[in-house]
Amino acid sequence: MAITVPYLLFDGQAEEALFFYKEVFSAEKLQMQRFQELDDSLVGLDAGNRLIHGRLEKKGEEILYISDTPIDHSEPLLSGNQCSIAFKFQEEIELHHAYSLLKKEGHVRMELQETFWGAIYANLVDKYGISWQLNWYKE
Repeated sequence: MAITVPYLLFDGQAEEALFFYKEVFSAEKLQMQRFQELDDSLVGLDAGNRLIHGRLEKKGEEILYISDTPIDHSEPLLSGNQCSIAFKFQEEIELHHAYSLLKKEGHVRMELQETFWGAIYANLVDKYGISWQLNWYKE
């Protein structure tokens, strides 16, 4: 089916939190990528040195994703909307099925589309207020 990973959002503290949670969960591998490392045309967001994506792994499994919001993020980061669920699908058809159902009565933050990191991706909030990040990596 799929792999789920909690995705935590921060307002400038993502790097600090990433190292903290690395220790908390005794993660063996830590990866980081900053907004400034990307071509501005890909992102178009003012984010400076903030993290676009951080990842912790333990025993070869991804256990936690972390990122900062861009400085000009349209939705303020509040207690309660700092976590979303990142879902990695094994089949593209499963991704499209889930996306079509989750977006009904929900709010799409980023339409289903190909990304610079090699996935087809969407970001949305379902009708219950749960934040989802859907990924399927093309082979």
